[in-house]
Amino acid sequence: MKKIYKILLAAILFLSFSLAAAPENDSETWLIKLFLEKYDLESETYVVEVLLNPFENQEFLPEKAKLIILTQRKPVGLFSVKIEFFQEGIKLSKQVKYRIKKYEKVLIINDLVTRNTLVAENMFHVERTDVTRLKECPIYDFSEISGLRAKRNLRRGKILTTASLEKVPDIIFGNNLAIIYGSGSFRVSAEGIALQNGSIGEMIKVKNVQSKKIIRGRISEKGVVRVE
Repeated sequence: MKKIYKILLAAILFLSFSLAAAPENDSETWLIKLFLEKYDLESETYVVEVLLNPFENQEFLPEKAKLIILTQRKPVGLFSVKIEFFQEGIKLSKQVKYRIKKYEKVLIINDLVTRNTLVAENMFHVERTDVTRLKECPIYDFSEISGLRAKRNLRRGKILTTASLEKVPDIIFGNNLAIIYGSGSFRVSAEGIALQNGSIGEMIKVKNVQSKKIIRGRISEKGVVRVE
């Protein structure tokens, strides 16, 4: 009986060792490497997941394989490619499906920032986050936006983007300003009130305080609108 137990124990140990020593088909790592190399992507920025792996159950991986691009769009989101390879002298191809996520270190909003508020560095922090589905251009450093203001209400925890900020207008709605009529040697000035925001070079509506007329003029400098 002891002899039978010894034989069974030896068989179990041998089987366990064989399974542990058997080479794994690491096709997923291989496919991810092919994809990153083809698109010249950094693994720190892009996280690639294989959704459809036709090589998963193969004993050996092709030694020479070529990844074929099927679309010209950027490699993010759901993505399909074709892998071409040779097997016993015959050219074959298989489709592989990926999910690609893009991560970047960007500015994140700490708390609610209301519209028209001048931004300050302590309103944001840098965080590595998923930008795969982001439609707007993110901000990476506060130095890019110093002196700008919120174009809309900015919600806590959201990524700060260029589209959510704007330059502070040179003239703001309701501001008192000088209206300059004419040009050259003939010029007349009058008090006015801005009816629109605007920057130097732009046309805005203003109201002449004395005549109550609403006219359009071009901003020539801060607090000055010229009507020619």
